[in-house]
Amino acid sequence: MNVNRWSLHAVKYNVQEITIIIEQLHNSPYKIPHPLLNCESLRKLRIQVFNTPRYVDMILPRSMNLPQLEKLTIRGLSISNLEFSKRLFSSCPVLETLSTLHSNVLTDNPRSLIIDSLSLKKFLYTCWHGHRFPQNDTTANVIKLCAPNLEDFFCCFFLAQDYSLEISSPLYRVRFEMRVDAKEEEDEDAETYEELPPKEKGVYARRTMKFLRAVSMVTEMGLSSSFLE
Repeated sequence: MNVNRWSLHAVKYNVQEITIIIEQLHNSPYKIPHPLLNCESLRKLRIQVFNTPRYVDMILPRSMNLPQLEKLTIRGLSISNLEFSKRLFSSCPVLETLSTLHSNVLTDNPRSLIIDSLSLKKFLYTCWHGHRFPQNDTTANVIKLCAPNLEDFFCCFFLAQDYSLEISSPLYRVRFEMRVDAKEEEDEDAETYEELPPKEKGVYARRTMKFLRAVSMVTEMGLSSSFLE
């Protein structure tokens, strides 16, 4: 793949920031070159996949070392090997911002994403288009953040899936966005919620309150309009 040759060439020159954008990968896995995830000068890394009908499997090298990486963004990717996904996060000792966008990243069973980091300050998690991917029945439904210095948490989710959120420390800023209908592309409003059966309304209300109880001592909180209906 030409993008891999390009990234390997950049690593040789002690690059500090790399953005890889891949379109139409045709369901092939993406194997990340070993030197890219062992680049000691790298501070920002973004790997994003667009225009694919499903998550793209990301194959990680056995050893990873990113001693200066501060920001990591992955989008449209799946890491199915639990041990390797753990190694990825543990290889970033000074990581401050982590964004997993429309991705399927697990670190533990059953279906858990556990982030254990002393340096992490900002975490963004979205599963906005999970209904488009055949593997969406394996995405994380337990999100556990063991990050004592975490300040900002941004989360987008569908109420149709029952998430469990655990955060070990108080947060400064939190934003929750939710949707009722995974197949609805347009903005939802009060009418969308009112049209639900009473039993479904009760389930979604309890899931909403569970998210609010998971955060404490928040200074700034942002909620989508659908969250308040």
